[in-house]
Amino acid sequence: MKEYQTWEVIKMITENTNLRFQALSFMDKKIIPKFLRLDTETNVIICTAEVSYNDCLYYDQMWILIEKPVSFVEAVKAYVKGKAIKCKLGDTDYKYINRRNFIGDTYGYYIKNDNNVINNDITTAEILNGKWFIEEDK
Repeated sequence: MKEYQTWEVIKMITENTNLRFQALSFMDKKIIPKFLRLDTETNVIICTAEVSYNDCLYYDQMWILIEKPVSFVEAVKAYVKGKAIKCKLGDTDYKYINRRNFIGDTYGYYIKNDNNVINNDITTAEILNGKWFIEEDK
């Protein structure tokens, strides 16, 4: 999962107020219960944390985007518009990337667990039981 610096998170939140981020620990980069979001009523960036963590905003803190699941239909619509989509099924992530070839035809492929490129189609199990996500733009 992509990591973001605090300044990047602040910029992204101001451009898209629906985004939510979770902090990574300084020591071992594990996810910690500290969150960053924009309060759209007051236009203030809110940093909240559970009791064992402080809610200070550090310039060198690293963050990850909290993924929001979408319906299969919404994911397919985003795919048709050129977005990459991801399906989580059990312990496996399947990432589908929409590309156009040199003559303008659309073709796609997916990456299993972000390392093995496999040419294949979406399975029935993914459609019925998977959790779908739209990848953020890089």
